Amino acid sequence: MTLLKQGLNVINITISSKAHRDMSKPSLSIEQLSVFNVSTDIIYESPNVSYYNEGSLFPVEAFWTLYLFNLNDDEIGTVYLLLKYKLHSTTVTIGETYSFTVVYDDRVLEYRVPTNKPIIYQDEDLRFMSEIHKLFDGNFTTCVGLPVQGESPPWFWMRLNTNWLNISSSTFGVRVVGNQISCQPNGRTLLQIAYPLESPIFENELKHRMEFCILTNITSNRRVVECDYHCQCSKGNDCQEMILFMANQEKMAPWSLCEISARNVV
Repeated sequence: MTLLKQGLNVINITISSKAHRDMSKPSLSIEQLSVFNVSTDIIYESPNVSYYNEGSLFPVEAFWTLYLFNLNDDEIGTVYLLLKYKLHSTTVTIGETYSFTVVYDDRVLEYRVPTNKPIIYQDEDLRFMSEIHKLFDGNFTTCVGLPVQGESPPWFWMRLNTNWLNISSSTFGVRVVGNQISCQPNGRTLLQIAYPLESPIFENELKHRMEFCILTNITSNRRVVECDYHCQCSKGNDCQEMILFMANQEKMAPWSLCEISARNVV
């Protein structure tokens, strides 16, 4: 939002996503700039927009000039500007902070972009969050060590926005890869995949209705185990999040989680 004096107003705005300009596909890019709303008695022309990397599919910096005329002699008018952006899950690093810098009228503003980063239960020291990117890098050799008996809590619980898995349908398949893990939903070592049927009241709330995904296949090669699951949501909104729960009752048994991936099922 910006304020408009009486008469002609010329607004020059520079918007930058702070993304690396040498990347063919940056983490955060600009999709569209537009006038969202203006107060009464405001006339404006379509904005003139140019980009730093003109012609790129993923522009990271835009220069915007907007001409507005305030016909009201008694009041200062307002204009609301709308910025549509895109986060690219293949290059976004979970846990990092992304933002846009907006410069106009010698003012510099910063707007943070929510990334819907995963929620890990009782990870106050960010032990797991600091390594969570290893689960989405496509490399089975980069793994995250999981809790064992004697640690608090002695299990691993994570709520994950499915945007990180690049899925958008109400039916999808999930693959979990780890060392010394079990794909079974019960036993001394277990793994459960589910999706919540309602949003929790609190961020780390464990008690909410959920539906479990069905184990469809197990592939084992020495220590490395691959678990495939089939998830079918009754409503599209139910597929926005996924819950992963893993527990191990064996004492001093080293085990780790290496990769989480998913695909749409038509």
